[in-house]
Amino acid sequence: MPIYPFKKILVSLDLSEKDEATIQYAAKIAELSSSSTVEFIYVAKSSDLPEEIKQLHINEMTQNTLLTVLQRSVTEHFDFNGAETNLHVQIGNPLDHVLDKAEQMSADVIIAGKGNLPDSAAVFPEKLARRANCSVLVVPKSSGLNMKRVVVPIDYSAYSKNALKVAIDLVKDLGLNEITLLRADPLPVPYMITGAGWSYEKFCRDVRAVAESKLEDFIEPLNFKKISTSKLFLVDSSAGQAILTAIQKHRFDLCIIGAKGKNALAAFFLGSTAEEVLRAAKIPVLIVRPKDET
Repeated sequence: MPIYPFKKILVSLDLSEKDEATIQYAAKIAELSSSSTVEFIYVAKSSDLPEEIKQLHINEMTQNTLLTVLQRSVTEHFDFNGAETNLHVQIGNPLDHVLDKAEQMSADVIIAGKGNLPDSAAVFPEKLARRANCSVLVVPKSSGLNMKRVVVPIDYSAYSKNALKVAIDLVKDLGLNEITLLRADPLPVPYMITGAGWSYEKFCRDVRAVAESKLEDFIEPLNFKKISTSKLFLVDSSAGQAILTAIQKHRFDLCIIGAKGKNALAAFFLGSTAEEVLRAAKIPVLIVRPKDET
């Protein structure tokens, strides 16, 4: 089964101001995918109050009120009319309820927003990306709908190949003609500490020569459907920071990363690199994972 297009989309909302960007981005992805189903879910965190108090104050009327607020936000910002849409309000643990709903509907992608502060704002999306059985798209609050420059970090794995296949189809649907492939290699620890007696320039040239050869072999079997590629080769103390710097410097609009089983982000080099990008990137990040892969 192809990972993209995303026929079944689950959108996780929190009734905050960042929902606007999340809903608008969901509408764009639904339009590109000709999605059949888009479900919206808001989960109100349950408190540590005694059960008797919860029953008195967190009742059906509360949920109906929240559903009205959710409906208003979706109606205002979701402008794709080609899919069946449903709204859900739950009380409890947001992560558990979102994951349960994604499994129930066999979602192809979960779309969630995040705030602009990297440390705290990305905690929920990170947990979602680690545990979901499908792809996850994280949309920062400040995101626009501009998707003209797409970057795919490459580690030569099957997972980054999945990401690249999705990127090719998505870029084609967007009417674009180019994808940027990004390879970031970290400096060895001994070099960072001592310089190791190496010429930094020669080291970078050697790394790039190897990377260029491996990348050509990696992409050779793929059908790029008349989409051209540009290539970036970076060396830095941190692969994640190198990627974040490239995103900002080259003004990319969307980063697409491959992930392995649901218990860890795959991405490239180390799972922590993918998490660093997901946490700090100020553009949408799509974590590509085949459905139900564990």
